[in-house]
Amino acid sequence: PQRLPMGGKAGEAKSSKPKVHRLRIEDINASLGLMALIGGGVDANFSVRGLGGKLSGSFELERKGRRIKRWGLDLEAEGLGAKEIPQLQSLGPPLLGTLGGKIKLEVPLGQLNRASGEIDLEVANATFGDNKGKIKIKGNPMLAMGVTLPRIRLGRVGIKIDIKKGKVELKQVGARSDDMELTVDGGLHLRKPMPFSTVRSYVKFKISQSLIKRNPTLELLGSALSKAKRSDGFYGLLISGILRGPRVTPSRLGLGKGAPRRGRFRRGAIRGTRGPGPRRRR
Repeated sequence: PQRLPMGGKAGEAKSSKPKVHRLRIEDINASLGLMALIGGGVDANFSVRGLGGKLSGSFELERKGRRIKRWGLDLEAEGLGAKEIPQLQSLGPPLLGTLGGKIKLEVPLGQLNRASGEIDLEVANATFGDNKGKIKIKGNPMLAMGVTLPRIRLGRVGIKIDIKKGKVELKQVGARSDDMELTVDGGLHLRKPMPFSTVRSYVKFKISQSLIKRNPTLELLGSALSKAKRSDGFYGLLISGILRGPRVTPSRLGLGKGAPRRGRFRRGAIRGTRGPGPRRRR
């Protein structure tokens, strides 16, 4: 029998089929190391033309018996179209621009919580929004239904990230243009599978008055986020919890203060050990 959603009618059941994303690839070249294949591993160099630009790099996988000893990825991107990458279009409103940069990862035992590396990316001539897509913030009565964003010019978006033993630190993530200033601090702890990683980040942004004059509907966004308005004119949002469904909380105080206890990084959180207990009063 067909299972219906709560309160639904016949013919309204949601499809269980996953959404298909098509990637446009023009050409792939790869070379494999024979000795690595004989040992059950992978040693590959590759180059890909597609997604509006070019990808090149190497991938290594070492095994010890049936277990993964390590894997490593060294990737360089040039001229990729942000609109061609599904993960960048999952925010609601589309992100457009030209993506380039480098990614380097080293993952011992194939375990993300031990991964180390660095990410240095840039989106040039970036824009966000198209007067159609909506941005939604659950838990906010005014924003839960979504606010349609106009085309916002972000200019150059810089993304510099350090990864050490599974801890991701956002070093320099942000953008600045005539329409908006944006910075993102904090990071996350990697888990396997990736959606169960824990995130704790702080987004700070300011919308220019000229953009609000061109698009008066943005005043609704400011009104809905009145509790997030900071003394410096920026708005602050704390993002915390599990990556697959994080909480977004208006916050004027940043990462270290005024945040909900749930989702905080605690001592021992990586290994599952208990942190220090409450101090006793003397």
